[in-house]
Amino acid sequence: MENTYQARAQLLYNWFIRPFISDLEKEKIETLVFIQDGIIRSIPITVLFDGKQFLIEKYAIAFAPALTLTNPQQSNPQKLQVLAFGLTQPATVETDAGSKFFEPLTQVQSELKAITTSLPKSKSLLDRDFTPERLQQELEKNTYPIIHLATHGKFGIDDRETFLVTGKKVVVNRQKSLLSKIYNEKLTLNDLYQLINRTYPQNKPIELLTLTACETAVGSDRETLGLAGIAIQAGSQSAIASLWKVDDAATAQLIAKFYQNWYSGMSKAKALQAAQIAWLQTHQQQLESHPGYWAPFILIGNWL
Repeated sequence: MENTYQARAQLLYNWFIRPFISDLEKEKIETLVFIQDGIIRSIPITVLFDGKQFLIEKYAIAFAPALTLTNPQQSNPQKLQVLAFGLTQPATVETDAGSKFFEPLTQVQSELKAITTSLPKSKSLLDRDFTPERLQQELEKNTYPIIHLATHGKFGIDDRETFLVTGKKVVVNRQKSLLSKIYNEKLTLNDLYQLINRTYPQNKPIELLTLTACETAVGSDRETLGLAGIAIQAGSQSAIASLWKVDDAATAQLIAKFYQNWYSGMSKAKALQAAQIAWLQTHQQQLESHPGYWAPFILIGNWL
């Protein structure tokens, strides 16, 4: 199978990585942390190619909106619990451009089951139970160190068009129309920011916020690293998010493997690296070996 992206990935590798290889090898560096700006934020660094292997096959990789937002502390995942919300059903949301339809996410239920199995004493809620109010209620009862949101997401040019899709249905009436329409409620960028600020004390921040949704890491220059960047600013130590529209089945497997690796004692960056390498090894010479399947997810913030 011809990999037409590899020539460009190798060119970027020669620009960004090759000049530092001798120093990295001399210091036996295992994890690379990037602070990106502008258009560089949309580049999947894990896919950079040296001619034989991807960068992720040699280094664990993480990103930081800024050094001032990074608080690298080692966690003990065996003491952590996850609160997972997911949307499996088709959804329609109202936007300034009109109605937007989202396909059902058929693998989300198995994704959440695998996560709660990997991390004991965790809790998952699906579809109609996935509402902003229920999310706040659960966090007020127990400030879970990990929040996992498996749903569709979109990053627009302003706060109103930047959102995650929830399972709550709302009826909308327009004055010029006699017809009522039912839409899924959106969890906006500002909603997420306010929710985290209200429910988490400064001395007990979120350990990890995982957003397995479409394009949740990509934002405008005004909102660096999108929803995940906002999560970091609001107090989450780290976040996992996607650079582009993700494959439902691949996401379920990769994220489940990440949590298993992390729970076994790896750092978050190495846990994600190991999950992506395992995917590559399992799908050699197959369509699924393309970075479109395994490379969208990135780790932002505390990489330990």
